[in-house]
Amino acid sequence: DFSCHRIKRSRDHFTGRYCSHEDCDGRLLEYTIDFGQNLPERPLEKAIENSKKADVHIVLGSSLTVSPACEMPLISKKRGAFFAICNLQRTPL
Repeated sequence: DFSCHRIKRSRDHFTGRYCSHEDCDGRLLEYTIDFGQNLPERPLEKAIENSKKADVHIVLGSSLTVSPACEMPLISKKRGAFFAICNLQRTPL
């Protein structure tokens, strides 16, 4: 099960889709961060923790050129995880 929470003062955008979980039907939002903005601290910490434990790291829709997110697959790879990148642009990895 997944739980959702809203981060105050964020940049949420309605995707035009709704949750398919019965008894929910909530609006699905995407969250964007502009260049120069910091990533929320706790989600970033969790991403690093999970990258250290991952057996497989899948990257979807990222050129992996902006730090610190671009470092996550390398954290996984250093401990022997496989990784796959699916993106239209070239990536440096």
